[in-house]
Amino acid sequence: MSNSITASHNGYTTTLNVCREHIDDACAMLNAVHGMLNSFAEQYIDVNAETFARRAAVSQGQYARAFNTAMESLYDAVQLLSTAKALAVGADLIATNAISSTSDDE
Repeated sequence: MSNSITASHNGYTTTLNVCREHIDDACAMLNAVHGMLNSFAEQYIDVNAETFARRAAVSQGQYARAFNTAMESLYDAVQLLSTAKALAVGADLIATNAISSTSDDE
């Protein structure tokens, strides 16, 4: 009876799935930030100076919240991508060890 290690039993598949989830979540955050900043630009930046001044006078708090939210989301996206990178390295190590173990058994 062989105790062979397969992708489904050594953590490789699970590690890659979590890695993909982190990448998907980071992409969703980046898309949300892009949409928010794009909308902000359309309503507040891509206007003439008089309109901008009028809107800026009453919307400074909204500007601050929008950019704070964008910065926090970008930071979170970077953290997710850093974790995904570490998971990818871990998956590579699992695969390398599985291949090494298989060749050692032969």
